[in-house]
Amino acid sequence: MLYAIISDVHANENALRAVIDDAVSKGVEMFICLGDVVGYGPMPDETVTLVRRTCAVTLAGNHDDAVSGRMSSEAFIDLASDAVKRHRESLSHENVSWLKSLPYVCSDENFAAVHGDFIEPALFNYIDETDVAKANFGHIDSQLLFCGHTHTPGVFLVGSSGNVYKLGPTDFTLEEGKRYIVNPGSVGYPREVDGKCQSSYVIYDSDDRAVTFHTLPFLVSSVMQRGTNPKRVKKRVVALLAIGLSLLIGGAVYCLAPKKEVRVDMTYNPALVIKSYEIIVPSAAKYLRPNLKLAYSSEGVLFRYVFKTDARQVIDSRVEKVVRSRTKQLDIPKGAYTVEISISKFGENASPSVKEFKPYFE
Repeated sequence: MLYAIISDVHANENALRAVIDDAVSKGVEMFICLGDVVGYGPMPDETVTLVRRTCAVTLAGNHDDAVSGRMSSEAFIDLASDAVKRHRESLSHENVSWLKSLPYVCSDENFAAVHGDFIEPALFNYIDETDVAKANFGHIDSQLLFCGHTHTPGVFLVGSSGNVYKLGPTDFTLEEGKRYIVNPGSVGYPREVDGKCQSSYVIYDSDDRAVTFHTLPFLVSSVMQRGTNPKRVKKRVVALLAIGLSLLIGGAVYCLAPKKEVRVDMTYNPALVIKSYEIIVPSAAKYLRPNLKLAYSSEGVLFRYVFKTDARQVIDSRVEKVVRSRTKQLDIPKGAYTVEISISKFGENASPSVKEFKPYFE
């Protein structure tokens, strides 16, 4: 039988569909998901529904447990914690209940699988180094083990010597006397490697006892938040009315107040950077929206962008002063492969308040 082992989908329905189509075209008969169906991405409910329909087995990931309420998200970074709240509001009750029921480990005569590690599956520790891999080999007897969580595809291998070796994504056929821990990487939120970002998954052929890695081009725009959550509309209307009133009052006060010119050093200083991104430019994209919005402030920020080729040569760059917002689209120059985007303080003592900075492509 041909199994597709996928992991870390992260609410990215577009990337998931691409992987499913690719795997089916290769003859895959059964899908197994190693967890983190939700978290980060823009389409949690649609993604959960598609995973439920497609995967014979789905394991719980840490983001799944945080969204379903089985664990706290207090230790998450802000981006992940914000997504947990957003996904709880977006998911149907049925899909939340399904996430809460997911098992932590699965095993059969062919292999065993988990999201984090096999020693304490519900704690979601990483198998990322040889000493950790060795401890996991000692905890479970299966010859072939699958795990996710790190978003990095690769293999840990141990033989009769007992030495554990860490390999990149390497195709192999199971050999007697050797054991393997395989990470398929991430479908919906992959790490950038050598300037490239790709969805990845693994196919396991149980008849030939062979493991092969597969990659697909990844669109960064597929993880950008989009659309309107109907459950938030009422809250937003009330909030907008309150904001409108405050702007009327604040605008009147601002118009009456004496203006003070702020002199700004337009030289880019990495030490003053508040937030930055380096993003691969999707091949079909024509424009970049900075989507930068500041809270009411007389200081503002410096907005900088640098487009580069795949050879890391700069083909367009600029630094701008932004006082309120920078939402107007930027034309993507021909040959652009990546773009570096950053916002910086005007000086050491400046303290601008950034409401939103989520660039996306069109």
